[in-house]
Amino acid sequence: MYREYGRHLPLIPVRRLRNLFIAFHLVAVTAMAFPGPRAYPRSFLDSRASRAEMDQWVDMLDGIGVRVTLTEFADLVYTVGNVYASMRNGLAAPFDPYAEWCGTRQGWRMFSFIDRSPSRLEVDVEEGGVWRTVYRPYSSSERWKADLIEQEKIRGLFSAYSWRSKGTTYAKFAAWVAREAQRDFPAATRVRVQMRRITTPSAAEARASAWPEGTFEQILVFPP
Repeated sequence: MYREYGRHLPLIPVRRLRNLFIAFHLVAVTAMAFPGPRAYPRSFLDSRASRAEMDQWVDMLDGIGVRVTLTEFADLVYTVGNVYASMRNGLAAPFDPYAEWCGTRQGWRMFSFIDRSPSRLEVDVEEGGVWRTVYRPYSSSERWKADLIEQEKIRGLFSAYSWRSKGTTYAKFAAWVAREAQRDFPAATRVRVQMRRITTPSAAEARASAWPEGTFEQILVFPP
């Protein structure tokens, strides 16, 4: 009797459903993977790194006979960026509930501009009237709290400070670094926290070991 009853049930095309789901998933992932912000505010083009990038494009275009000012090029990038962002959002919108349900939505974007002049944190202590560097990135000897300072989450802060997008929190972070240094170096009368801006050397400069010294900025001394 069971066999007779089952004979009239529609067979579920499991393989077909699986193939449809795989196709849907691939389309969804591809649509959501298109790079670009959900919004394209003009402030994106006001940062130091983005203006340096656009300057290079203006120079390159000028080299091939296309005359355009930095302001005109920024206007073009802003217009094209907004059109692209609108198209990208429209394409990905149908799959937003799927990403939300799966918990795979990415809340931040990557690599909007290449920063060829990043800043790096350095910490000095003053002992007997003489300044001594206790932390410098990539140094083999000046490694105070290097494991903590070079931790991935902390390094993310430096990127923001390098772009000058979080100036208020930099002062708070520097004050915390100074308190830690004063505790670990009790003979120190002052602590200096600063960022050294270094332009990435060209391939020829790297081969010649011509590493730039850079310039110091965002210099804070504790106590003031």
